[in-house]
Amino acid sequence: MTKLLTGDSDELLEVSVPEQSKTLSIGQSPSSMSVDDILKCSDLSTLLACVELKDGLKREAAVIQLGVLGDPVVIPNLIERVNDWVAEIRAAARSALRKLAIPENAEAFVMSLPELYHLRKCDREDHSDFIHKIENYLIQPTNVLNILEGLNDSDTKVVNACFALVLKYKLADIDTFILSALKHKDLSIRIKASHLVNTLGEDAKKEALNLALQDEYMPIRRDAFLSLMQIWGNEGLVKTMLFDEHASIREIAVAHLTKMGEDVQYTYLRSLSRDEPQDLCAALWGMGFLKVAECSTLVKPFLTHENSKVRKQAQSTLDALEKLPEKFVDTVEWNSIDTQF
Repeated sequence: MTKLLTGDSDELLEVSVPEQSKTLSIGQSPSSMSVDDILKCSDLSTLLACVELKDGLKREAAVIQLGVLGDPVVIPNLIERVNDWVAEIRAAARSALRKLAIPENAEAFVMSLPELYHLRKCDREDHSDFIHKIENYLIQPTNVLNILEGLNDSDTKVVNACFALVLKYKLADIDTFILSALKHKDLSIRIKASHLVNTLGEDAKKEALNLALQDEYMPIRRDAFLSLMQIWGNEGLVKTMLFDEHASIREIAVAHLTKMGEDVQYTYLRSLSRDEPQDLCAALWGMGFLKVAECSTLVKPFLTHENSKVRKQAQSTLDALEKLPEKFVDTVEWNSIDTQF
């Protein structure tokens, strides 16, 4: 209670003053607060400033009070203090976080997984036991949904942390989970999922490889293509991949079909009559890759094609063919080739 003068008289009036006003006067900075002041403080912004102070006793008091207040917004700050240079503060931070580890705060802990796993790189202390305890808290049935929802977070680090947790503790059907991960918007997740395809059962594996074969990222498509060729040896698929948008995959298809005795050159020549720009680019590329110098006259018309990518590929192919030594060929009837311009 504080006594104040009332109005025009000298009568004293006792009024209640909020606890915070007794601990932090106007203009008082966090650094000027005493340990007792900090332990009575209920203002989060002030306490968060105090956990950065050089004074270890004050940092410890701030950590303790943040645990008492129990607001999940401070979880990342407390995780940082778990690696404080003072052992007592590290212990206080772990204690505060254990108090916060309740079902209502599971989402906040999931969002803070990147900070938690950063502790693995910190060497002031071995944090593995503490990390394991937080993981055990998160994988409880009441909290698992928060991990699964974290897979769709906008933060890539959170997504990858949740992905690792699902796999580590088998929090979902793995076959279904990997198939879903292969459709994920985050490239790093799709890459990780593609590396796990060979662990699936045969039916799920085939479905997963076909999914990966459609991925926009070339290395994922390439690995799926190689696996499919090795497992099922689908000739039709190999011919389709002659027209993949990436040269690395087309080269694999060309080498495989050539080894089988297929006339890849003829396939590309026939495809010069297609309308799809990507197919035309692949066919023109094939002329250059296979060193078909005699096809220069068939390539030149594409220098004026309406599609810029086709024009560029035609020029690239001609440049490649012009570097070849001249050779006389008198046995090829180009008019017999089914090409139209």
